[in-house]
Amino acid sequence: MQKELADERLALQILLTTDPFLSEHCVPVLFENEPAPLEPNPWAYLELLENCHVYLAVVWKEYGVKIDGLSATHHEYRKAQEEGIPSLITIKGTNTLEREHETQGFIAEIRRDGHTYDRFHTTEELQQKVRTRLIRHIKEQYHIGPTSEQENIARQNIQVASAFERQRLVRTGWQDLDHGLAAMLAAKAEETEPGSLTSEKIISILWTRGLLWKDEQDRFLATAAGIILLANDPSAIFPHTRLQMSAFAGKERTHKPIDHGTVRKPLAKAIDEAVAFVHRNTRHPLRVVGLNRIELNEYPEEALREALVNALAHRDYEDAGRRVTLDLFRDRLEITSPGNCRADFHWHV
Repeated sequence: MQKELADERLALQILLTTDPFLSEHCVPVLFENEPAPLEPNPWAYLELLENCHVYLAVVWKEYGVKIDGLSATHHEYRKAQEEGIPSLITIKGTNTLEREHETQGFIAEIRRDGHTYDRFHTTEELQQKVRTRLIRHIKEQYHIGPTSEQENIARQNIQVASAFERQRLVRTGWQDLDHGLAAMLAAKAEETEPGSLTSEKIISILWTRGLLWKDEQDRFLATAAGIILLANDPSAIFPHTRLQMSAFAGKERTHKPIDHGTVRKPLAKAIDEAVAFVHRNTRHPLRVVGLNRIELNEYPEEALREALVNALAHRDYEDAGRRVTLDLFRDRLEITSPGNCRADFHWHV
C-alpha cells in the first residue's frame, strides 16, 4: 500500500509539516524516516506505533504484502485498536470501486469496528479532510484550535500545492541541487541556523516537506517543487519557470527596451535578481534626514519582494505556455503571473 499511495503519503507529509497549526501541535511519525534497527525486526513499525497518539490509515485498492497473514497496514490497524489509539481512517474512491478481496475484507472490518471513515478522490481532498478531523480531535482533547490567520494560510497552502509540484521526477537528485540554498531553506523551516544542520537532517526536512522523494533504491530525488526551489537552473526541466524582465524608457511597451533579461535561477535567487533589475533601472533620489542623506527606492523593496513572491510562488505551474513577466515603465511596474495573478504599481517619489 505504501507504493500504491505514494502521492497521498507525500501530500500528508506536506500537510503535517507545513500547516501552521498542525505543525505546531503534531509530530508526524513516518516509519521509513526512522533509523534502521541494528538487528532485523519485522515488527519495528508496530513498536513505533505504540508511541503515537493518533493512527492515520489510507486505504485504496491493493492489500499489500502479507506478513503472518495480514498486510503491514492491517497489522497497524489492529495494533492501534488493541492500544486504544484514536484512529483516523480514509478510503480512496467510491464504495463501488473494484478492490482486492483482502482489501474489501479489511474495509468490512473497519465498518464492524464502528469507525467513521472519510472517502476522498484527490490528494487535495485528502489533505482537507485529514486536517478537519485532526483539528477537531485536538480541540476536543486539548481545547485549542487554529487562529483565523492560520486557517487562511492553511487554505492557501492546500490550494497552491498542486499535483504539478508534487511530481516525483527522476532527473534531478540531491547531489544536483544547490546545497547552500537547501540549508537556508531547511534552517528557516526549523527556525535554526543553517550551520547547525547536518546534510542528513537537511535531507530529512526537505523530504518531509515534499521537496524530495525516495525511490526504491533509497535515493533522494527532487520533486517538481524541489526543482523549482533548489535546482541551479529549473528552466532546464521546466522552461516556463523562466522570469522575463524588460525596462522601457517611456510609458508604453516598445520593441526596443532599454534593458531586458531572462532569469533561470531557483525561486529565491530569481527574486533577488529581479529586485536588482528594478533597482538598476529606477531612480534613487536622496532625502536629507537630520544631518544624514538617505537614498530612497522608487519602489519600496519590501513591497516589491512580496509582489514577486506572490507572482512566482503562487503562479499556475500547470500552465506551461506562459511565464511570469516583469515590465518596468517610466510611471509604473507591472508583474504578471499565469493564473490571473497581476500586480500593477504606480508609486512615485
